[in-house]
Amino acid sequence: MLGIICAGTWGTERIIAVKPTQTVSLSGYEFFFDGLVQRPGPNYNALVATFTVRSAGVPVGIMEPSKRSFSARGMTTNEAALMSRGLGQLYLSLRR
Repeated sequence: MLGIICAGTWGTERIIAVKPTQTVSLSGYEFFFDGLVQRPGPNYNALVATFTVRSAGVPVGIMEPSKRSFSARGMTTNEAALMSRGLGQLYLSLRR
């Protein structure tokens, strides 16, 4: 219950469309959209977005959310990217 209260009180969410080389700022972090690439998996094809994450201008990591297409089942799933930072997490998901 405490987690729900904290997320609702201090959580920040932003839903936007970005283009490659665009930077988005949120809660002290900058998310630079490096671009999209196709990656084959064992039973799927993935569209992977790469974001370089910075805090105060210093790179803190790479996040790669993806959208996977499973042709055998005719279904698509979103794979979120998570990065733990102190007591919180950064979460990125694709909606394309």
